[in-house]
Amino acid sequence: MHIYLRYLFLLLAGESLAQPYPPVHFGMTTTTRFATRIPKTAQLLTTAEPGQIRILVYGQSISRQDWWLEVRSFLKQRYPKVTITMVNRAIGGFSSERLKQMVENDVMAFYPDLILLHDYGNQPDYEQIIRSIRSRTTAEVAIQTDHVAVGQNDAWHDQHSSVWLPALCDTYGLALIDVRTAWKAYLAKHRLAAS
Repeated sequence: MHIYLRYLFLLLAGESLAQPYPPVHFGMTTTTRFATRIPKTAQLLTTAEPGQIRILVYGQSISRQDWWLEVRSFLKQRYPKVTITMVNRAIGGFSSERLKQMVENDVMAFYPDLILLHDYGNQPDYEQIIRSIRSRTTAEVAIQTDHVAVGQNDAWHDQHSSVWLPALCDTYGLALIDVRTAWKAYLAKHRLAAS
């Protein structure tokens, strides 16, 4: 299972999973910051009473990948008392300047409790997506930093992931799932290529 899934599992469940790759270790600052930004989601998942939660995976092609099906399966197994409705409405190729036009139909119509979001594009339009979500729903939002891939403009993605997205999360009280930092460290430590 790739590092992205492992990171989400660890953050959402607070436990490690057996993997065919060397284990991934995350600092407490990262996991604590994430957990404090989604208190409603944490309560809905961990309450002793049966309940329900609606989770939306949103963004573009990275969010469209099949990883979310494994996350959904894991959450349903980990929290059997909770009815989990998890859907993916990500649209491949829709960076923030295009995705902002779809928020009304995709997000508001589903009215999720939690949104797992990853998108590229310019910052003003990305922020408009967040403002739309905040003004029209009560959803908690967890933003994922950029993945590592061959042929990327690393400087732009590093800046986007380590400066701009954390600032956006601080401004709007969003959770930050920093996959990029852990991913790069993991590749370097184990001498693995991004491919």
